Amino acid sequence: MNILIIPIITALGMLGGQKIKAFKRFGIPTVSLAFKVFKESSKKEKKKSLWFLLYGLFLSMGYGESSFIAKICRGADRVTRIVYGLLLSIPLCFLDNFWGILFLPLAFSIRAGGFKIGKYDWLWEDFIRYGTLGTLIYFTL
Repeated sequence: MNILIIPIITALGMLGGQKIKAFKRFGIPTVSLAFKVFKESSKKEKKKSLWFLLYGLFLSMGYGESSFIAKICRGADRVTRIVYGLLLSIPLCFLDNFWGILFLPLAFSIRAGGFKIGKYDWLWEDFIRYGTLGTLIYFTL
């Protein structure tokens, strides 16, 4: 049942990038936390799962050219995306999954095309980024 988190996180990330930012900023941390809390039985592990709430902060920062991170990275797009991926790996590290340090900067560095579905774009890069995040969260559960 936990495997459902991968397509849910992927969809929330892709929708949040295209239309309603709240799907990405608040949906991903809420869904991640809910899956972890419902899975865990010990009080200690439930408290530990609160690290997923950091995604609300990090996913709100963004990594576009006018973002806070881009300013720190002096506008270097590739560096900005790597730093953003590293930030997204922090909650996973607190939950003993260190694979995010490797895979999230790589996933967020990818630039790929896409195609139109109605008035929306299917962006392969968003599919890869949020699919990677969802997969890492799945293995953290």
